[in-house]
Amino acid sequence: MEQRCTEIPRTQITNEHLLRPTLLTLLFLVQILRWIKKLEFTEYLSIPIMAILCAFLIIRHFEFFKLNQSVTFILTGLSVVIVASVIAGGGIKNTFINWGTFYFAFFLSALLGHIKGYSYLRKSLNQITNFLVVFAVLNLYQVVFHKPLLTPILTADINPITSLFGQSGFRTFSVFGNALVSATVYTGLFAIIVWSWPRGWKKYLSLFVVVVDIYSTQSRSAWIALAVVGALSILKKISNLLRDGELMHYKISVWWIFTTPAAAIGLIIILLSGKFKPLFGQIAERFGNSLSIGNSSDISNLQRVGTIDLILNQFQNSSFILKFFGHGNRSTATILAQNKIQIKNFTSPDNQYLTLLYENGLLGFIVILYPLVVAFWTFIHEKVTSVKFSISLVIISFACAFFFYEGLFWNSVGFLFAFYCAILFSKETVD
Repeated sequence: MEQRCTEIPRTQITNEHLLRPTLLTLLFLVQILRWIKKLEFTEYLSIPIMAILCAFLIIRHFEFFKLNQSVTFILTGLSVVIVASVIAGGGIKNTFINWGTFYFAFFLSALLGHIKGYSYLRKSLNQITNFLVVFAVLNLYQVVFHKPLLTPILTADINPITSLFGQSGFRTFSVFGNALVSATVYTGLFAIIVWSWPRGWKKYLSLFVVVVDIYSTQSRSAWIALAVVGALSILKKISNLLRDGELMHYKISVWWIFTTPAAAIGLIIILLSGKFKPLFGQIAERFGNSLSIGNSSDISNLQRVGTIDLILNQFQNSSFILKFFGHGNRSTATILAQNKIQIKNFTSPDNQYLTLLYENGLLGFIVILYPLVVAFWTFIHEKVTSVKFSISLVIISFACAFFFYEGLFWNSVGFLFAFYCAILFSKETVD
């Protein structure tokens, strides 16, 4: 039977993929170089490079320059958001540091997909996925020894957590410099592997490694996102089986893979890590009563709830212009610096949506909410054999994580989210 053009590419780790990276793959790798000594400048270098590349592609291929409505809407909306933030007092530097990576990574990905074809985005997706799997495997060193593999060459930005090196309280961060960032990236990777990789030991062993990495970050937001991705995947599978009338005849034939090599490796890792408590006991301990509405004693939870109340009150008392265009980037930090909630000198709302609403107004909130709405629509209506289906789950997982920190303003997350959104809005074609 002839294959449909929407069938997902079967991603596998091959030398060809890793040794011949596309431009987008290289730019993604640049995002993680900023955690290495003497390469911190790459955090700011990638933004002008992507801007120059966008300008070059537009000039060279002007006669073919016609992006779809969704891409145009996001780029136009973000352009207004950036200008409004600067005018409101957010400052050019702060605004471009926050939005530069996402804006130009999205613009460049959309342009390259339009000019080079959909196959270029698929190839970049395969390569980035393969690199992430390699990083996930290397991260097992952190899981076992509670410290980075290349500690001597890491930048000073890692210093606040060096006191935890070798301790049981260490939270793994892989190559991303932060446990939350690492957890967000690997949760998205989990969704891609589940729906994009062919069945086999590589798939199931990779899934297990990724789950171990997510667990080792001790990120409650990632555990929630992972649970959401898992639940949605199961519901979609059951829905398809019910639709096709195959539910009663479906046989689960892959679990033995988890109970042999994966389970054995996982047990060894947990024992070597000194984690002797039952897994679910540790998870329950990590959450504590933080999810208890009105009765929580978790300081992190109290800080978040107090921040939401403070920022929303400030937003409601703002003028219509400020409500729509926002108060400018870093304005939430000013408010929190002036109003202690639970933690002294804590100036981050730790909520992407709350930050967007106040700093960039309803316009910025709607622009970022749009791809999330499209992702949910795609998840419901798209066939599971489509690349966009797995990407929709990735975006949903990122959306869950964004409730707990400003992920878009971290280079690695901002770049990947932009890249995944560009795939979501691209047109699948036969190349």
